[in-house]
Amino acid sequence: MIPSQDTRATGGVLSSLVGSGLPLEQGLRAAARELPPGRTAKALARLADRLERGEAFDVAAGDLAMPPHLRALVAAGLQSASLGQVLEEFVTAERHAADVNRKIMLAISYPALLLLLLSCLFAFFSLSIVPEIMRIHHDFDADLPVLTVALAEISTSGKWVMIGNIATLVFAWGFLWLAMSVVELRAVVMAVPLVGPALRWAALSRFCRLLALLVDAQLPLPQALGLAGRGCQDATLGSASRKAAASIEAGAALSVALSARRAFPESLGPMLRWGERGPEAALADALRTAGEMFETRLEAQLGLVRAVVPPLTFAIVLWGALFLISACLLPMISLIDMLT
Repeated sequence: MIPSQDTRATGGVLSSLVGSGLPLEQGLRAAARELPPGRTAKALARLADRLERGEAFDVAAGDLAMPPHLRALVAAGLQSASLGQVLEEFVTAERHAADVNRKIMLAISYPALLLLLLSCLFAFFSLSIVPEIMRIHHDFDADLPVLTVALAEISTSGKWVMIGNIATLVFAWGFLWLAMSVVELRAVVMAVPLVGPALRWAALSRFCRLLALLVDAQLPLPQALGLAGRGCQDATLGSASRKAAASIEAGAALSVALSARRAFPESLGPMLRWGERGPEAALADALRTAGEMFETRLEAQLGLVRAVVPPLTFAIVLWGALFLISACLLPMISLIDMLT
C-alpha cells in the first residue's frame, strides 16, 4: 500500500488540479513533474499516460500504487461534478489522521527521552562512581548501606544495563512509529493503556469520515463499508466492517449491522438510526457528526495522555535521581561517622 504521506499528496494534487479546471490528464502530468521523485510522481505520470490513451479510469488506475478507497472516490467523482470537493474533504481527513499520529508520537517521545537519560545516568554511576566507593569501603572494611549494595549489584553489569535500556527504549519508540502506518502492528499498540484508546478513537473518527465520503459518492453501502474499513488503518475495524457489509447484503440496516459488532461503540447506533430516517444525504451527515464526536473523545484521551504520562515519567526520574544520590552519599556519611 502507498504510504499515508503519498496518499495525502495524491489526493491534494488531484483536488487542486480539478478545482483549477485543467484537463485531468494534463494536470496529472504537470503535477508529476512538480512532485519530488518517488512512487507518487511515477504513479501520477503513468495514470496520465493511460488516460491519454483513452483507458477508463478504473482500468488505468487498476495496478497503480493508489489506495482502494481513494481510487473509488476518484472514480465516483469523475462521474459527477463534485470531485474537487470530495478530494478536498479526503485530504482534510488524511491530514487530520497524520496530525493525530504526530501528537501521539510527541506525547510519547518526551517521556521516552527522559527514561533514556535516566538509564544513561544509572550506567554512568554504575561504571564510574560506584567502583570507587566500593574500593574505599573495602580498604576501611566498612559496612555498606542497603541502597549502595543494590546499586553495586547493578554496577556489575552497568554497561549491559545501559545497552539493554537504550535498545528497549529505541525499539519501543520505533515500533510505535512504525505502527502508525502498519495496520497489523497497530493492533498490538491498541492494547497499551492510554495510547491504545487514543488510536481507537482516531480510527473510528477516520472510519466515519471515509464512510461519509463514500456514501456521498453514492457507492453501494457494502462496498463503501469495506473500503472505509481498509482505509481507517485498523485491523479490528476492517474485520468488523467486512462482517457488517455481509449483514447489509443480507438485508440488515447499517445501524443494526454496526451495532452488532463490538468494535463499534454503542453511541454510534442512535446517530445512524437518525440518519437512516432522514433523506439520502442525512446518513452522510450523521456519519460526519459521529466522526466529530469521536474526535472530541480523541482529544480528551490525548489530554489524559499528556496529563498522566509526563508527570509519571518525571516521578520515575525523580525517584531514580534520589536513589542514586542516596546510594552515593550514605556510604560517605557512614564512613565519616566511623572515622570520628
